[in-house]
Amino acid sequence: MKKNRRAFLQLLGVTGFTAVAMTEGQESHGQPPKREKREFVGISKKGDVEEALKKAIHAAQGSVRHPDAMVDWSLKRVTGRAGGIAGFDEVTVAIEAVVS
Repeated sequence: MKKNRRAFLQLLGVTGFTAVAMTEGQESHGQPPKREKREFVGISKKGDVEEALKKAIHAAQGSVRHPDAMVDWSLKRVTGRAGGIAGFDEVTVAIEAVVS
């Protein structure tokens, strides 16, 4: 009787641990999502501001685990580097976004 009880309790403990480990980091669909502003950056090696902006927005969308993410963003800064012996033509765009 004690062996069966011990095996049952071990199985229950392993099952509980596995369930907690599998749900760690996943979004809860029963509660409203956290709406925190975060910064995302996109870089274009071609000097294209639009390309850098699209990459920043794509990074924001990729930060959540669902394919239909909505991104509310505002432009934080645009910086660049041009010329030099290496021939730089780089644009960096940073956005502040709330992803839901």
